[in-house]
Amino acid sequence: MTITTIPLVGVARQAASRITHLRVPRVFRIHDRIDGAAYYGARGHGRTTLRDVRLGIGFCALLAGVAVGQGSGESPVAMERAESGRQGQTAEWLTQIYGRHGLAAKADGVQVSESSGVAAGRRNPDVYWTHNDAGAKHPRVWAFRLSEEDQRAGVARILGYVELAGASNVDWEDIAAGPDGMIYVLDGGDNPPCKRSDKRIHRFAEPVVESQGSPLAMRVPFDSLRFEYPDAEHSDRPAGSPDNRFDAECLLVHPISGDVYVVTKRNTRGTPEARVFKLAADDLGWDTERVHVLRQVADLSSPRLNMATGGEVDPHGRRVVIRNYLGAFEYLLPTDRPFDEVFRQPGQFLNMGIELAGQLQGEAICYTRDGRDLITTTEARRDGRFSVFRTNWQLANLRVEDTAADRATIRWETASPASSRVEFGATPACGEFVDGQGVTASHAVTLTGLAADTEYHYRVTSGSLRHPLLPPLPSFRTAGPLSSTRPE
Repeated sequence: MTITTIPLVGVARQAASRITHLRVPRVFRIHDRIDGAAYYGARGHGRTTLRDVRLGIGFCALLAGVAVGQGSGESPVAMERAESGRQGQTAEWLTQIYGRHGLAAKADGVQVSESSGVAAGRRNPDVYWTHNDAGAKHPRVWAFRLSEEDQRAGVARILGYVELAGASNVDWEDIAAGPDGMIYVLDGGDNPPCKRSDKRIHRFAEPVVESQGSPLAMRVPFDSLRFEYPDAEHSDRPAGSPDNRFDAECLLVHPISGDVYVVTKRNTRGTPEARVFKLAADDLGWDTERVHVLRQVADLSSPRLNMATGGEVDPHGRRVVIRNYLGAFEYLLPTDRPFDEVFRQPGQFLNMGIELAGQLQGEAICYTRDGRDLITTTEARRDGRFSVFRTNWQLANLRVEDTAADRATIRWETASPASSRVEFGATPACGEFVDGQGVTASHAVTLTGLAADTEYHYRVTSGSLRHPLLPPLPSFRTAGPLSSTRPE
């Protein structure tokens, strides 16, 4: 018998408290109460899926005569997932200039000897999720905290783990935060000659972590799907031989659509290739025997971007970061464009060579919960503790507001107070500039005397920061001439 424990929420908790004495069918039985909250377990089939959870909670509420999700049409699990997503929402943020990549902390435990993936929790501020690489004895995902206080102390506190009971860590390589508070795990490592035919992606609902309480030790239900690369001659069929397979260590999940992307590391011959494959969210059959065939949407292979080891989509779905052992490339999606076009944009290189300089092998990367900074983790050294590095933002959210026929206001933020200057002109050479007043971290410079219905190019400078350094420059267009027509 496998017992899987996660907290009941809302009406399901109320229902459970009223039926603990009843005998229920094979799927669920209330078996314990921990810290005043009802927990439930599944019987009989090796593991519990999220589908089982929905059925079990619905059954409990039905017996108790409670209206599940009354007025909303949603189950308590669906409502908890939606609430989890709302808790993680932040205003859209767009970092344009990052600072230096530096050591932030070291883990205070040896539970994760090689941090192969990392993702920021959406419902737990300052909490990150990571996991061991191939062959870990238990299929566990570990939580660690990285608050400002932790960084000052140089310690990343291990908060415990969730266990995907019934799964196997054949070769877990990356982890990603998805919509509705879900965490996705890529079991897709396949070292050349790429013989694996059992590659999977798992997902589970992120639980609440009490960072000041007892260490987390929880079995959670999870969904799972199988995937395979396409056959070279029949792209709608799964590859039947190693010749068409890849080793992959990078998982991307769009935070809004739930579309899943796998970025390869190398082909079956060991040659580095960074191909981007996609599984559309509306075509995913979780917990079925179906083998999902990936669809290639881009090829990012280049002498600089090779051996991709991790990546993530930012919390707002505008940026993608993909790393290798030397650094990372960040891609920005133009406004109002389909997401897949992000892979056609030029990548901004971010140097992370400091990890190798410290004789550390870094593979994992993610955005912070608010999308401002980047977090990376490495394998452990002789002391058995993995390291956490951080790349802090310096300049962000460059935008144009209050555009009229003869004026426009340029706004941006900097991490530290600095001066403000806007260079602008009707050509990319600019030729004119306006300085802001004083020193500030929230910059606003108004350009006046502009020509109507004209495109202007611009760049900004704050202290030693200048964006963009190279063309193309951003631009805006002033409004047309003011109407001089008389009212009728």
